[in-house]
Parts: sequence; structure tokens; C-alpha cells
Amino acid sequence: MSARTSRVKNGPKDILPSMTRDEKIIEVVGTVSSLTPLLGGPLSSILMGISGDRRFDRVRKVIIELAERLGDVEADREAFVRSEDFEDLLIETLQRVAAERDEGKRLAYRNILLNAVRDARQSYDETLRFLRVLEQLHPDHVEVFRAYETEPAESNTLIGGSRRHTLGDRLPGMPAEHVDDLVVQLEDLRLTTGSLQGMVTGPSAVDLRPLITPFGQRFLMYVVEAE
Repeated sequence: MSARTSRVKNGPKDILPSMTRDEKIIEVVGTVSSLTPLLGGPLSSILMGISGDRRFDRVRKVIIELAERLGDVEADREAFVRSEDFEDLLIETLQRVAAERDEGKRLAYRNILLNAVRDARQSYDETLRFLRVLEQLHPDHVEVFRAYETEPAESNTLIGGSRRHTLGDRLPGMPAEHVDDLVVQLEDLRLTTGSLQGMVTGPSAVDLRPLITPFGQRFLMYVVEAE
């Protein structure tokens, strides 16, 4: 009996030998191809370049989830999925997924690809920009950004209030200096804009959504899974 097919005794259970890297790649490509044949083509070479079991498993999970959600690609998007642009985006995305330790960001990377396939209006260059911006965000950035997009309750302030105070109230566990630094970084990434300082009307003070830039709004749409 060969070493590949033999079983190794380990207490009451039989343990099969682990799959080789080539076998894992064949398994992933086969699974993806059965779900969305168009995605299977470029995967082998991409997966061959992923080093380390942990990184490989991150990529495998994301690409299978992507294929499950895409199913049969719409006819008008087949040309894009077959294009060099999509293959380049797939490579760029999966390389980031492999290196990303945070599961939430890995899901966001998956969603960017998912939405890029579904949205015929989206350009390659802006999708690549989404990937690069997401790569620079860490969990505290995301928490502050979510505070911006929170739908406000009605303001009880008759005269006015402070947007900076509103942001601080939504981030009670985060030091003020750290919040201010993160705000500057979000502005540098062109996700938000506008001053938080000074007094404004009550409704303006509690609604930070107008401070999200048009690019920031599109970014939010792409990192959330499309319905």
C-alpha cells in the first residue's frame, strides 16, 4: 500500500495524510469551476504563488465564497470576467487577502470583487483605488468611518452643537487625540472632508454623513456585499 493511500493509527481514529499543495489547488479550482466556470481559468497560477498554509486557506475561503455569490455570471459581464483587467484585479485582491489577518477586511476585499463584476459602470482604476484604500485602513479607521455614516437621532439641541462632540459621543472608548489623528488620515484618503470644529445647527451637528465624500460613499457601497 502506498504512503499516499495508507492510514496512520492515532488512538481510536484513522487520520488520512494531509493534502499536498497541488491537490489543494486542484480542489479549489474544481470547486470554483463548478460554481462559476469563468473564474476557474486564472486561479491555478494565482494559487501557486500563495505561500504558507494559513495564507492559502484565507484565499481559498474568499474565492469559494466569491464563486458561490456570483453563480452564473450575467452574459453582459462575461467579457469583463474573461478580461486581463479582471485577472489583474483578482491577483491584486487575492494577494491582499492572503496577507490580511482581519476577517472583516478579507470579506470587504471579496465584496469589492463581487461588486466590480456586477457593476458594468465601474472602472478598473477606481476599483484598484478601492483595494489600495482598504489596505490602508485598520479597525480604528473603520470604527471612526462607521461613526460618520451612523444615521442620527433627532437633535434635542434648539440652537446648535458640535460635530466633534457628536463624533466623540459615538466613540466613547477612543481617546480624543487618537480620534483626531484618524480623522486626518480619513481625510487624506479622501473618504471624508469638512471641519468638525465650531458650532453648527443642531441637525447639522448630529448628522455627519454629509462629510463623507462622493468617493467615500462609493467606497462604502463597494465594501458592503451587494444584494
